[in-house]
Amino acid sequence: MLIADQLDSANEYGGIMPLKLIRTINMIKTIAINFSLISLIWIVGCGSGGGDSNDLSTNKAPVILSIAAEPETLGIGGTTSIVVSATDPENDPLFYGWQVSLGSITGNGPTAIWRAPAGSGEYLVSVFVEDDRFAAANATISVWVNDSNSDNLPPIVNYITANPDILPSRGVTEITVGAYDPDGDYEQLEFLWGSAAGSFDGQGANVIWTAPVPSCCPTAYSVWVIVRDSERATSSISRSITVIP
Repeated sequence: MLIADQLDSANEYGGIMPLKLIRTINMIKTIAINFSLISLIWIVGCGSGGGDSNDLSTNKAPVILSIAAEPETLGIGGTTSIVVSATDPENDPLFYGWQVSLGSITGNGPTAIWRAPAGSGEYLVSVFVEDDRFAAANATISVWVNDSNSDNLPPIVNYITANPDILPSRGVTEITVGAYDPDGDYEQLEFLWGSAAGSFDGQGANVIWTAPVPSCCPTAYSVWVIVRDSERATSSISRSITVIP
């Protein structure tokens, strides 16, 4: 099941808003968009300026040094603090966007607070860091949610592949995930696909992803899948796909 197909049916998730729009209303600092499947808060943060803002050809993307969650394991409805460290080679201002597979997220700049949803399992939190000339980098971290009152085990995800994993703009790749349910409920598994950009075609454990058009330079995009069983326990996996303009 594609995330895009479920936007009208799941009230606990949200949507994606471009950072370019957010920078036009920098005074607000934090914009929360609550649609249906993915909760996204784009956080605006500023650094010291540098470089020629009109020269996109030589601009370098920001570099994400680390991303960490404390704690990495929590209970249903609990919260964790997630911090990203990033720098820009030209010392350009940086803008931060946080995106989650499930649950909700709030924060400011390089720090965000994620609140766990009602189901146990593994969840993904992603951060997108963009400079003022639209070069971007992203990173993803897994956070575990445990339900001490349930005997149900979350699905097991073994691998995710992309063939090919380097694409031109608007190119396509076939993405496959290997997963099973330790409780024997494989037929009841849902596969919820998501990405930083681009679009999906298909459903289940095998889909086709169409690449977006990067703004200036080769860009790595995160693609992920959430595997969920009939009792809403989940596991997640992601991989990076490079798109060349």
